[in-house]
Parts: sequence; structure tokens; C-alpha cells
Amino acid sequence: MTRSHSWGWVLAFRCFRRYACAVLPGSSNPACGRDPHRQRAGPRHGGGARGGGGRTALMHDVYILHSTVTDRYYIGSTKNVTRRLREHNAGKVKSTRSYRPYRVVYVEPMGKRTEALQRERKIKRYKGGNAFHKLLQNSSGVV
Repeated sequence: MTRSHSWGWVLAFRCFRRYACAVLPGSSNPACGRDPHRQRAGPRHGGGARGGGGRTALMHDVYILHSTVTDRYYIGSTKNVTRRLREHNAGKVKSTRSYRPYRVVYVEPMGKRTEALQRERKIKRYKGGNAFHKLLQNSSGVV
């Protein structure tokens, strides 16, 4: 980022939209609409507009859905389980559209997204086996 206090210079910086933006003298906002003097609100800078209900911005959940019609299970991970359940039941997810409606039977909070994805893969590996059924039986108070 190059800055100059002289009005004859242009303030140039790298925008979060991956292209160089410039602020002309006398203007505070660049052409892309991002304020160069404001920190980006999001997981890297602690917070954001979405909020987390008291949780940190990096919290992810691993969840298991059960189809009430076909007795099938779906395992996934997300930051917002209620929003994701609405998407599944509204038919916005192609892989689960045919087996609606779903209900949440298991939620496991994880720290980072990578941890949630690893846990999701582990649960998918033993899906349908004894370990999967034990996980569901032990989760009576989780949801």
C-alpha cells in the first residue's frame, strides 16, 4: 500500500476483490466501493455483520440430518445449522432434494473449518456402521 499526504498523489491499495483500486485526491472511497481506511470485518479481524450468537467468528458445526420419509442420513458442516437445514428442506441442495423433509439429529461444534471438514469425513467413513449408530445414540442431549 502506498500512501502520500500530498494531495497531488493517488492513494493506491490492493482491494479484497483481487484488483488494484485507486482513491483520487479529495475522495475517500475507491471505485470498488471499499473504504481503504477501514479494516475488513470478518473472521480474520474478529467479527462481522452476521454475528454468531455469542460464538467466535471461526466456529463451525458438523451436523447430521435424518430424512423423515426415507430413513436416510446426511452429514455436513456449516457455520449456521438452522440456515442450512432451511436450505435442505427448501430443495436448494441437489443431493438431498429427493428425500425431504429433514430434521437435525446431531450437531457437534468445532473450532476451525478444517477441523469440521476432517470430522465430517471421519463420520462419513463410518456411516451406517456400529460407530455411526453409537454416535447417534449418545447424542440424545446434543441437539
